[in-house]
Amino acid sequence: MATVALQPATSKFARINAAKTLEKPIKLQFIRRFLSEKDYQQLEQMHPDGIVHVWGVKFERVPQWAKMFPKKTLVLFRNGNQVYLRGIVTFTTFNEKLAEHLWGPDEYGDTWGLVYFLKSVKPIDVSASKVNEAAGLEPSWNWQGFNVVWPPASSKVIELIKDIVK
Repeated sequence: MATVALQPATSKFARINAAKTLEKPIKLQFIRRFLSEKDYQQLEQMHPDGIVHVWGVKFERVPQWAKMFPKKTLVLFRNGNQVYLRGIVTFTTFNEKLAEHLWGPDEYGDTWGLVYFLKSVKPIDVSASKVNEAAGLEPSWNWQGFNVVWPPASSKVIELIKDIVK
């Protein structure tokens, strides 16, 4: 069962952080001290080149975040009205210390401690309204917060993305 995560990355804070850990990978060694030995070893196995893309979600989105399955979730990142980046989830962990190290707290002191790691992160150019339509959502919906789409809607989104990246 493949799912699709819809991740807005439009705010000023998100744009700054996307440049740090999403749009370019970071070295696993850089974050090793924030990971358990078991987590680090798993990440090393999944990312043998020693680099990884990282993103996070705030704690109030845990019900959505829990719907992501490593190797079975495609994440689409939205900036404005365009989906500009895609990637596959490899690993998830709750790690506020890592999130604070990578991105710092927001203006309320909250972090994005529901962390996920990605592989195959690549640019894409598709309107968010097309993704919304494929997922059976209102075309003008603005992806308020992080959301995960389940089958059968996720299958339609994946087909749309496959057609675009041919």
